[in-house]
Amino acid sequence: MKSTKRIIALGAALSISMLSVSGVAGAAPAPTPVQQALGLAAQRMVVPTKILQTVPLKSKPPTGLNVVFMNNGTASTQLIAQGVEEGAKALGWTYQSMSYSGSNLATLQAAMMNALATRPAGVMLAGVNSGAWGESVTQAYAEAKVPIIIGSTCPAAPVGPIFPGGSTCANNGPIGKALADWFIADSGGKGHILIESMPFYAVYVVWLDAFKAEVARLCPDCKIDVIEVTPAQFAAGQITGQLVSKLRSDPSITYLFYDNAAWSAGILPALDSAGILDRVKVGGQALDANSLAALKNHQEVVWSANAYPIYGYADIDSLARILTKSSGMTKNSAMPFQLVTSVNAGSVTLPYTEPANALEQYKKMWKVS
Repeated sequence: MKSTKRIIALGAALSISMLSVSGVAGAAPAPTPVQQALGLAAQRMVVPTKILQTVPLKSKPPTGLNVVFMNNGTASTQLIAQGVEEGAKALGWTYQSMSYSGSNLATLQAAMMNALATRPAGVMLAGVNSGAWGESVTQAYAEAKVPIIIGSTCPAAPVGPIFPGGSTCANNGPIGKALADWFIADSGGKGHILIESMPFYAVYVVWLDAFKAEVARLCPDCKIDVIEVTPAQFAAGQITGQLVSKLRSDPSITYLFYDNAAWSAGILPALDSAGILDRVKVGGQALDANSLAALKNHQEVVWSANAYPIYGYADIDSLARILTKSSGMTKNSAMPFQLVTSVNAGSVTLPYTEPANALEQYKKMWKVS
């Protein structure tokens, strides 16, 4: 869209301008808050080329081990599982997946005990709050000295057998901040946005808090409305109706952002039926196939592309650090991402895995390349 092209052009111009006057007193006025947002958003539209893990292991991990991933079947979890499997194979480990229902923690408890019976080197989960499987399961893992690696959740501090994997508290904040910068820039510092929020997942609370903080910092004339929803409402197909009702009741709202693109399925036809499709700009976090197609068709405006398979590599990296007594586990807290609009959507493929050579970069850290 024209506004996004403006972000890229002005962001680049702003960076050059700031470099050219560096150290020259009074050479140019400081950038306005909207200009700052333009520059920051433009930086996040660039394809990432480096993983954030920079600490090599002390030694190559042992081969012939077994790892188990707890899979709840959601789209993002499936992609993380793909990364865990690829990372495990790179280290000469055997990969196994066990299914459970995200809406029934009893199935998670049973799956984790079944996994423990296979005598794994470690068990990995994504998007599950620490300890949600119950104290008895945690105690069993502690007694067996089997690490539980939790990623895509927050908080994820190491406690007993529980250790942080990829994408913890430090991950979603930068994404929320970047999307806020895009919103501020695109609206010229006067936007009114409605945000869908699913606080059941703590990482989405971090995302929303960062979005709000950046808007408060750079855009005093912007407005934010939030509608909280639950996984049960999503399963029942109730989220879209709530959002459209709010948008119809307040014509000043011209943006709608989601904390996960999965919740946005069906929003475009619903907005069209309500007669407000041309008014509302849709975007948010965690680009999926539907939102990527909408960007390419100029029907939506901006999404963050989250490299979920790399989250899986980071889970494997965390376990490797435990086994080799290596430091650097906190380097897995944040993952690479990119802002995608109709301008750069044509160069994006799914599943999004950038840097494209991320596994090779991790293998160098693991001393197996």
